[in-house]
Amino acid sequence: MSSTPTLPWVLPMYEYMRRHLQSYSTDLHNPLRTTADAGLIKLNKYYFKARECQFNVIATSESHLSLIYFRRDHDMLIPIL
Repeated sequence: MSSTPTLPWVLPMYEYMRRHLQSYSTDLHNPLRTTADAGLIKLNKYYFKARECQFNVIATSESHLSLIYFRRDHDMLIPIL
């Protein structure tokens, strides 16, 4: 078994990190808000590149993770955000 994430985990892990950074980013009293905002900007740059890569989408959609992170809409997979 590999110690590094495989393709089916790329998009779900990006989404997991985005949600956590967004929660820190929206809390006005959090001292890490500025850092979370900067991290979110950088993460989004690579997240959207990963979403555009057909290999990541196919790998995720062909795994059991597709039931958690995608919904079907007229034969298209739409990310659940």
